[in-house]
Amino acid sequence: VTDYKRAVRDLEEFLQEKRDDDRFSLNERAHAIVLLGQLRQIAGLGKVSTAVDATVSLLDEGEQVFLVTAHREVAWKLREALIAEGVDARTIVSVTGDDSGKQKQEAVDKWQAGTARVLIGNIQAVSEGLTMTSGATMITVELPWTPSALKQAEARLHRYGQTRPCTNNILVSALDGDSSVDERLWGMLEGKAGVVGAVLDDEAETLVGGSTANELLDSYR
Repeated sequence: VTDYKRAVRDLEEFLQEKRDDDRFSLNERAHAIVLLGQLRQIAGLGKVSTAVDATVSLLDEGEQVFLVTAHREVAWKLREALIAEGVDARTIVSVTGDDSGKQKQEAVDKWQAGTARVLIGNIQAVSEGLTMTSGATMITVELPWTPSALKQAEARLHRYGQTRPCTNNILVSALDGDSSVDERLWGMLEGKAGVVGAVLDDEAETLVGGSTANELLDSYR
C-alpha cells in the first residue's frame, strides 16, 4: 500500500505541474506513461497473493488455469508464489513477448496435452493465434488498455473445439477512499467495449488504446 500511494503521489505531482498545459510534449507524455505504468505494475503485484490463492483452489478442483498479466515482474512473482505454494514448477508454462513463435507453441502444446496446469500469459503475447481449448478458466490479473485485447485473450480458450463454458475472473484492486487505478481503468474499458465492438480496423483500435491511457492520466490531474 505504501509503494502504491507513493506511486500515486509521484504521478499526481507530475501532472499537477502540467495542469495548465493544453497538451504534453512527447517527452512529457512518455514520462507520464512511465509513471502510470509503474502504478499499474504495483497494483498488479498487490494482486499476486489473491491470484495464487484462487489458482491453487482451482487446481485442487482439477482445473487448468490461464493467468493473464501485463508486466514481466508480475508474471515472475506469480510463478515464484505458485511454486512456493507447492505447485510443481514443471506444470507451469508461460507465453511472453520475449518468446519465439516456437517457444510459445511449445508452451501451448504442453497446456493442450494437460502436462501444464498453469499458463501465465502476457496480454499482448497471447492476443491472437493460439488455441488453448484444453482449459476453460482464466484469471485476468492485470487489465489491458483496450476491451478487444481482453476479448482476444478470452478467445484463446473459447475457440472451436472447446466443450465447456469458459470463465474469466477479473481481479480489480480496490482501495479505501479514492478509486484505484484498476477501478478507473475497468470503468473506462467497460465504457469503450461497445465502441470497439463496432470497429474493425487496427488503426481505430490503436486510437482507442491511446485514448484510454490519456483518459486514465486525466483522471489523476
